[in-house]
Amino acid sequence: MITFVIFGIGVVDYVFQMIVAIKMPPAYVEFQDLCSVANISVLMFDEYLSGYYVHGKSPTGGSDLSSEYLCLAFE
Repeated sequence: MITFVIFGIGVVDYVFQMIVAIKMPPAYVEFQDLCSVANISVLMFDEYLSGYYVHGKSPTGGSDLSSEYLCLAFE
């Protein structure tokens, strides 16, 4: 019985987190979308020899927006 209760709490928590993530996406999701739209990849270091790589390859093979539009849209 305890196993089913803990499993049920986990499922409810997971569903709640998914609903919140859909309504209020984290900031990094918007950054990933921007990288994809601009068709650029970014390498960020948070410590010495430790960091993150965001591969922003656009599915169309080219950028969806011009750099002038991106500069105006994100001022």
